[in-house]
Amino acid sequence: MFEGINEVTDKDIYQKVMASDMPAILIVSSPDNPRNQEFYDAIVKFMKLYGDKIGFYYLDTSKNDSQQDFGLWSEPSILCFAETMEMDRYENPPAEQQLQASINRMLRIR
Repeated sequence: MFEGINEVTDKDIYQKVMASDMPAILIVSSPDNPRNQEFYDAIVKFMKLYGDKIGFYYLDTSKNDSQQDFGLWSEPSILCFAETMEMDRYENPPAEQQLQASINRMLRIR
């Protein structure tokens, strides 16, 4: 579904996404959501450009419920993290310039 994106679970989301040394972008959704492709399309370019500087992850809400810890009730959503802080969130597919601005902030924080 999200080719090239690592799946995380409730068990490892904190370590791999929030507390990682690298900034992270997390897609939160269930596999059968019809809007998944729109969100994947929004980040695929950035995966190629920043895959060595930013971790890209996916949380499957049909098997996990960490999304409730983030106050997420809309799927899919994209969350951007740097140094344990949520920098941005998108409940609609972000425009390219919006996501670029988020990435710039995430990389500047490091």
